[in-house]
Amino acid sequence: MSIANADGRFRVCIVEYKPRSPKDKAFNETDAIQVFAQKICADYVWGTDCEAYIYYCDTKKRVKLTFDTEYEAYDSKLKELLCKMRELLESGEIPPRKKGQKCSGCSMADLCFPKDCTYNVKRMIMSMKEGQP
Repeated sequence: MSIANADGRFRVCIVEYKPRSPKDKAFNETDAIQVFAQKICADYVWGTDCEAYIYYCDTKKRVKLTFDTEYEAYDSKLKELLCKMRELLESGEIPPRKKGQKCSGCSMADLCFPKDCTYNVKRMIMSMKEGQP
């Protein structure tokens, strides 16, 4: 379903909510890459060129992301990150946490850093490589 020919009745706008804004810049690059990936999917599905924002709850401010002028740079960075992710999946390794990285707000933190060892991402990846369910 494309809304591109809907006579201007619709406008797709992505707003990603984040709890805290960075102290020294307008937005985190990791947040922007996440929203860029969402934009690519939304543009494909609805046949549009949507706008994208990050809303930081602590400052109650919405930051417009400049994908229209920096599309090529974000596209290149996303492709680079996806290649690295594929390499990690193929190797079965989970990379170490970077210094200062905070995973408490991540929806996958319990998979990467389980409290009990009954289930974890590395074991799941290894079982997939071995053809187990």
